[in-house]
Amino acid sequence: MSNATYRVENREPVTYVALPVTVTMHDIGERIGAAYTQLDVYLAARGINPSGPSLVRYRKLDMRGPFTIEVGWVIPENTWIDLPYVADVLPAGRYAVGSFEGPYAHLEEVTRETLMWADLKDLNFDVEPGVDGKWASRVELYLDDPREGEEGLEGPVEVAILTLE
Repeated sequence: MSNATYRVENREPVTYVALPVTVTMHDIGERIGAAYTQLDVYLAARGINPSGPSLVRYRKLDMRGPFTIEVGWVIPENTWIDLPYVADVLPAGRYAVGSFEGPYAHLEEVTRETLMWADLKDLNFDVEPGVDGKWASRVELYLDDPREGEEGLEGPVEVAILTLE
């Protein structure tokens, strides 16, 4: 069990810019780091300053093969972005949130616990039915710059998943 805490929270929409990255469960950590480096160079060249935390958005997951995530930063609204980068909005709504402070290596466990907690609270997620259903909003928000710990990078993270009202 992780040291995560759980809650339901109403959230406003959040604008972000991201780099879509194809990953597998095996290489996700190294691919995320490289994507942040590329995205940070792009944002600095454009003079775009993030206005909130960094994030990883999962639209679909595949535990067995490749899938695409969005690695990004919260930014001010109405910012023009060039391909291959994307600008999008995390929708407003009611989210199941798992808050965690610790090694990023434990995030899969925290996400699983958040899903189980929500199930115990009879919360239903905004996701298409089926194994490969598309999530309306499933995101990890990295609330502070990562620091090196005993198990690798660590810091405060929120796992937030949009629920059905």
